[in-house]
Amino acid sequence: PKDVLARILRPPFSWGEGNNLDGINLKTADLHRARLRGSGLFSAIFRGADLAGADLCYANLIRADLRGANLTNAKLVGANLAGADLRGAVLQNTDLRGAYLTDALLGARVSSRQN
Repeated sequence: PKDVLARILRPPFSWGEGNNLDGINLKTADLHRARLRGSGLFSAIFRGADLAGADLCYANLIRADLRGANLTNAKLVGANLAGADLRGAVLQNTDLRGAYLTDALLGARVSSRQN
C-alpha cells in the first residue's frame, strides 16, 4: 500500500498536493521528487524516506518524523516544521527559506563532507 501511494505522489502525478495526509506512515518510502506542496502532514512519518527533490513548500509538517530522511535538494519554503524530528536527516542543498522550525529537533547532516 505505501509503495502504491509513493508512486502516485511522484511526478507527473500531484495527487498529494494540497491534500490532508495527517498522520500518514510513509516510513522508508521512495518519494523522490514528490509533490506535496501545501499538504497537511501533521505527525506524518517519513523516517528513512527518500524525499530528495521533493516539493514540500508551505506543507504543514508539525511534529512530523523525518529522522534519517533524505531531503537533498528538497524545497521546504514556508513549511511549518514546528516540533518536527529531523535528527539524522540529510539537508544538503535543501531550501528552508521562511520555514518555521520552532522546537524542531535538529542534528541533521547538512553536508556529506566529513570533518
